[in-house]
Amino acid sequence: MNKFVTYLTIFLFTAITYAAEPAPVIKNGIKPKGIAKTLELKEEVRITAETGEEDHYLWVGPTVTVAANSKGHMLVGDPKSARIVEFDPQGEYVKTYGSRGAGPGEFQNMTSFQILKDDRAVAFEALGPVSHVSWFDKDMAFVTRDTNQSFTHIETAALFSPDGTRRISQIVNYNAETMIMGISTALMDAEKKTLKEIGHVDSPAFNPARVNDKEFWVDFLAAQFKLGANGETGIMAFDDDGNLYVAPRLKHYRIEKYDKNLNHVLTIERKYDPIAISEAEVKALTTPIYETILAQLPAGGEQLINQDMVRRALVKAEYPKFKMPIFGMKALEDGTLLVIHDINVLDNHETFDIFDKAGAYLGSYKHSSQGLTRMVFRNGKAYTVENVDDENEMVRYDVKLVPAK
Repeated sequence: MNKFVTYLTIFLFTAITYAAEPAPVIKNGIKPKGIAKTLELKEEVRITAETGEEDHYLWVGPTVTVAANSKGHMLVGDPKSARIVEFDPQGEYVKTYGSRGAGPGEFQNMTSFQILKDDRAVAFEALGPVSHVSWFDKDMAFVTRDTNQSFTHIETAALFSPDGTRRISQIVNYNAETMIMGISTALMDAEKKTLKEIGHVDSPAFNPARVNDKEFWVDFLAAQFKLGANGETGIMAFDDDGNLYVAPRLKHYRIEKYDKNLNHVLTIERKYDPIAISEAEVKALTTPIYETILAQLPAGGEQLINQDMVRRALVKAEYPKFKMPIFGMKALEDGTLLVIHDINVLDNHETFDIFDKAGAYLGSYKHSSQGLTRMVFRNGKAYTVENVDDENEMVRYDVKLVPAK
């Protein structure tokens, strides 16, 4: 009798599993069906280095980020100065948090800063094999810091879910015997257990014994650039409800949506006209990439690497003739999905593709000053840091989805 019950249970489970309907696949064309839509952004507040003489209006480098709380306060994550700077909704300076150091509430290499849905804040730091996650309460008072050290399973970047219980991380698995590192993008829970992983690729590992060898740096960087240009590691993103969007390989316009229980609920595809990348555009990547690398190296990093080495590595990487169709993903508060379809460093613009919650392509939106990649949405507003004449400016926009003109 017990065996019969066991067999029946297995049969029913198998039947239910195979009977489950697959996630619908929405195949979009080059143009939207019906009336095209776009984003309308109206500037409300802009904070620049000219706003005041104090240094809290000056944030340098490509890794500066912005976040906003439910009261409309804007907080700028400034890794180079190891601080977080708060402004009120009118753009008036409120307070500075943190300083450079290893103590509670201090930072050494902050790579991301977020404000969660309940107004708690979290900052992530990557220092080689060591990563720190610093937690702050709703008033930005330091609460605790989680530290992880591993020479074989290294977390180099993290983006937290709106409730802070999960995070999307870039993981490097290092094999000291083969000198190979495996790079992947992973969804992890609060205990750092991997729930989903995509895009595992192998690459030559960094060799500390050759840290002063310029030719080694060129070869190492070229291998990383080649992986990035082909989008092999994929990307993930959360929406405001904690749903997960996954682009497994960025050279294919295919995005999978998973609910909070990681059930695959939707797949979005889109035909597109390939966008060519010129030699001039690849060359123009030299400075922003160099600045990003320096921001992640310890003090004195400019003694190890220079712009010419980055330029040579970009040439050696042999970029493909056409760009990847996906550079990033974000979501409006209502679940509208925004896919960064193009980044052009020559004319300083980026382009979003816009999809509704059902996966239908609605249209596109073009923005200048490198504002889309750092944009966050809250309180019906868009907050971002823009690069204007090589200076960072924090901007708040009112944002609406409107018919395209």
